[in-house]
Amino acid sequence: MKIACDSGTPLGCVSYTRIIDPGEAATPETPRALEILRTACERRNPAACSALGNYYGYGKGVPRDFDKSMALIEAACVGGDFSSCLATGLSYQKGLGHPKDLLKAQQFLTRGCEAGERMACAASERLRQELAPGPEPKPR
Repeated sequence: MKIACDSGTPLGCVSYTRIIDPGEAATPETPRALEILRTACERRNPAACSALGNYYGYGKGVPRDFDKSMALIEAACVGGDFSSCLATGLSYQKGLGHPKDLLKAQQFLTRGCEAGERMACAASERLRQELAPGPEPKPR
């Protein structure tokens, strides 16, 4: 995995950091994993940006910063890591790390769904039903 990361393979760095620094709790390898992910994210690796966002969300080796976490995960979605679109859409739906915005939530969920993320499809459909107007009242 280190070779894949060093050669710039998009998922290589993320996979490598998961091997050297597994789980949600900080380990002695956390600073190294953070540096690898920061560098890969700066090089426009959306999967690395998403993984780095998770470190900020959990406060793993860095101060917990949900706003920064969601900004990184949103950038990952926009950059092509479509599994990040589900988290971004849900964060807009709940108002976590962003102001609540149901239309933006639907846009991100739809983006993930159209890319084949089934959980984003299910969340998009639930939100669509929630946003749909109810039946017209019958006149008396």
